[in-house]
Amino acid sequence: MIYFLKLKTAILLRKIVAPVILLGLISAANVQGANVIVISATLTDSMGRSVHAHTYLTILDQPPAITLSEAKSCPDGTMVRVEELVASTSSSHFAGLFYAQNIDRTSGIGILWYQAIDCGDKIAVFGGITTRDGERFIQAEDVEVDL
Repeated sequence: MIYFLKLKTAILLRKIVAPVILLGLISAANVQGANVIVISATLTDSMGRSVHAHTYLTILDQPPAITLSEAKSCPDGTMVRVEELVASTSSSHFAGLFYAQNIDRTSGIGILWYQAIDCGDKIAVFGGITTRDGERFIQAEDVEVDL
């Protein structure tokens, strides 16, 4: 799948606003279960100067959701996705950490995460299982808050 992108915008460069045209090519492929997105772009300013750049993004498929008790029984390093959790502390209580539990409060776990989470938020978390001082955690790569 290939997508073409053409944008006309303005950028601030050394306090001068110059119109810029961005011509880009975005392509996507599926390689061994991962989506690879290639972004190529050429920036051209109003004086005709241009620069070309490209980058690659890899979007990994997440595993199917499992229960919190199943996640806690996985070996360290296992990537898990757990849904239907409720944050039982906010991320402001502990640096880089909050706690979450099942909606029915039968099980809980620490979530290592540095972005804002409020107590009571309904969440889904994706990350790797880890153990610190005998306590199980999920080292989150993604936390979705159900708004």
